[in-house]
Amino acid sequence: VTTLSLDLGLSFHTRPALRRVTTLSLDSSRSFVSDAMGRVIPSVALVVCHSSGTPEGSACAIRVGSEVFLLTSSELISGQKTVEVALPADGYAARYASSVIGCAEHVGLALLQLPADAPTPPALSLGDDNLLSVGDFVIAIGNPLGARGGASLGMLCSRTGMASLRNQDGPVAPPGTAEAAMIEAEKEEEAEAAQRGQHPFLVINAAAADGMRGGPVVDAEGDIVGMTTLVLSAGEGNTRFYSLSSSRASRAIDSIIARRAQKLGVRVVLRNDSVNKRERVAQVLEASGFSSQAASFAMLSAHRTGRGVLGYFETAEQAEVLREKLTQHDSLSQSNWEGSAQALRFDVEPCSFYPSNDSHGAASDEA
Repeated sequence: VTTLSLDLGLSFHTRPALRRVTTLSLDSSRSFVSDAMGRVIPSVALVVCHSSGTPEGSACAIRVGSEVFLLTSSELISGQKTVEVALPADGYAARYASSVIGCAEHVGLALLQLPADAPTPPALSLGDDNLLSVGDFVIAIGNPLGARGGASLGMLCSRTGMASLRNQDGPVAPPGTAEAAMIEAEKEEEAEAAQRGQHPFLVINAAAADGMRGGPVVDAEGDIVGMTTLVLSAGEGNTRFYSLSSSRASRAIDSIIARRAQKLGVRVVLRNDSVNKRERVAQVLEASGFSSQAASFAMLSAHRTGRGVLGYFETAEQAEVLREKLTQHDSLSQSNWEGSAQALRFDVEPCSFYPSNDSHGAASDEA
């Protein structure tokens, strides 16, 4: 390792419209890299991988609300529910089984939670990668090739969507679940961001050796602007290092935390059929206590997807109360429609959902 010490004061300007100026002072004993490392290294953990062919990796502590999590690469997880991590607080001596809170595999991100007996590392701040311009300095930090607490200096070269490198379909969830709805919303948000020219990956030339994947990429002030994600080599002298941007990572983290709030329960659904008239179905639903808007929404969903959700419940007993009520009003309605009606089908099925202040009860206008 060669250290170049300069007795200069250098100012690096980003795009003028943002009016951001970062002043880097280099003297004979320290540099902005060592200053950033001093702030960041205490927050960078070692991810111990036991899977065959998977090298060690890195993770960094971030704060989400009142909790501290470890941000790392999903490729280090390999479908595990827990992974072992070591922390700089005790010289990486102890191993802590950390829970995998969730993964966003389509962008290569995972979120871990340390056990209660582990020391809590200082949390880093997620910076704004949109303030970076091509040519700005970045520092990749992690645990390279068995070393503990290494760094590599480089610059932002470009941004990319990496459409040809990642599975853009992302994770698969059962249709009709809350998780499936959130994944679909993520895809729409990703497409809108791409149309605005916002690309989720940074291309940098800060070299990342084995063991640095999952580690933070920080700016000169020590704020996270990315996470080391992927290294591609197309021959000698043609290696590219990719980092998931902090702005995209932030959205993925929010989604993982939201999914964490899901509850397992049951729901009552209306099945689509080709016999009963829309007016009769609406009559049954409104007689059972649904507003015209909620009834229309459920019927439209049943027409489009084969099922329309009428209510979420924590227990099957609660759901059965609504199903019986719907069945009773359906029986009363059939006699008024003579030959043009058959029994409506209301089913109770398991599901996941995001509880509100009134998580059990019939669907309302917010359904």
